[in-house]
Amino acid sequence: TSYEPYILDAGHMNAGDTLRVTINGDSTCGGNIYVVRLNEEVYKAQMAALAKNQIDVTTFTDTRVEGTITASRDGVVFTSIEYDDGWTVLVDGQKVETFAAANAMLSFDVTAGDHTVTMTFFPSGLGIGLTLSAIGLVLLVLIVWGLKHPDKVQAIRARLSRSKAPAKPDVTEPTEPTEPAEESAVAQMEQWLEEQAETPAEEPTDESAETPADDPQETIQEETRD
Repeated sequence: TSYEPYILDAGHMNAGDTLRVTINGDSTCGGNIYVVRLNEEVYKAQMAALAKNQIDVTTFTDTRVEGTITASRDGVVFTSIEYDDGWTVLVDGQKVETFAAANAMLSFDVTAGDHTVTMTFFPSGLGIGLTLSAIGLVLLVLIVWGLKHPDKVQAIRARLSRSKAPAKPDVTEPTEPTEPAEESAVAQMEQWLEEQAETPAEEPTDESAETPADDPQETIQEETRD
């Protein structure tokens, strides 16, 4: 099992002082213990250099920090705020990427020059929580309203069922199929022949046809008499 490193401040000590450290564990473990002395002169020099480029805070609340910074060179702004995904940092109105310096503190990069910094905090899960709470509240109101007005609920259900019912198909009477042009012409020809057969034939009007033909015996007798 791995463990995170710990830094223990032993306070101010003088030359010749003895420091005893005791470690108690439930099981066997191994590790290294380092004793480090802080060089106060180097520490003060570094703090003075950092103070030249510190943020001049103009507004401070639990969820919002505003200020200005003058960076002598490109570098990292190291804050005393514990890192959390809910923090959003804007430099000159532009969102910048944040990270955890030393796996602990909120930090971000800046370029050389004067900048305006705005840091806002909004819990990452708060938006989802508010949305779910609003949905639950609306459902609760609808349930209470439905219990108080059951007749209206039935009317709404009836309307929904009617709107979901499938529309009746438009039924039209079937029309007789049209005969092809060739069959129609044959039928018209047959009908015309039937009409001609039923119509009586007209008597001839020629005068020659009305005059009876001469009897051949009478003609022979007349020639014999001559």
